[in-house]
Amino acid sequence: KSVGSGPPPSTKRGKPNEKSASAVASGSSKAVAAAQPPPHTDASSDPQEILLSTSASLFEYLERLPKSALRRIYALPPPRGPAVAAAVLRSSCLTDMARQCALRLVACGGAFGVENIVGGWIHRHGRRDALLALRRMEAMGILEPNLGLATRPGEDVDGEEADGGDDDKRAKLMAKDARLTPEFRESMTLYLSTSSSSPWPIITRDQIDAHKKSGVADGKDGEKEKPSRDPPTRQELEAYTQSSWDSVLHFLVGSDDNDGKGMNG
Repeated sequence: KSVGSGPPPSTKRGKPNEKSASAVASGSSKAVAAAQPPPHTDASSDPQEILLSTSASLFEYLERLPKSALRRIYALPPPRGPAVAAAVLRSSCLTDMARQCALRLVACGGAFGVENIVGGWIHRHGRRDALLALRRMEAMGILEPNLGLATRPGEDVDGEEADGGDDDKRAKLMAKDARLTPEFRESMTLYLSTSSSSPWPIITRDQIDAHKKSGVADGKDGEKEKPSRDPPTRQELEAYTQSSWDSVLHFLVGSDDNDGKGMNG
């Protein structure tokens, strides 16, 4: 046979060349991928950031926190801890009945029987509302979790379970004591006994004058802000109040403001 009758040598040699080229390409891509830095972790992956960003309000965020975290917040040194406890007491996290029960428990030493609360403090037709109030207080870290009405903040319980279920569960629940957590009790006691209703200290006139003299209140480009007006006197407040009240009366009777000139009321 002649030499030219066989298959061309290039056909057999092409396959190993293609395999080697693909192997080199895959190896280089792996090396490039290994050399790249790991992807940056976004701050939104933090559970606390997600919890805060998905909450419609601050109180909803507090409602979704674990009870241990709420108790640590109540235990903050004054004025922060007492201010948070008072804000939670006023918020929509609690029902009106829950607020009354919390204040009464603070005045009663922090503990009271559930049967006495339901039967003595609340009308007999409001028994379901009383258990709902206790559940909300336990969910917000105000009551010790010995009642077992709420397993975590914001959890809803069915009506049968909230009412105690069968007779045995109801009897066990009524035999327990509703106890305030020490953190909430101390904070609320301090808040109710303090003479100041604001969590921030009162700024005196001397501090305001010292702040003006220090130049910190200067505006941008070295321009000083206009001096603040002195607080109105008692006579100015009375004149302004009388004028506003006269305007309301003239509006109600449909008369003109000019008709009241020269009149004292």
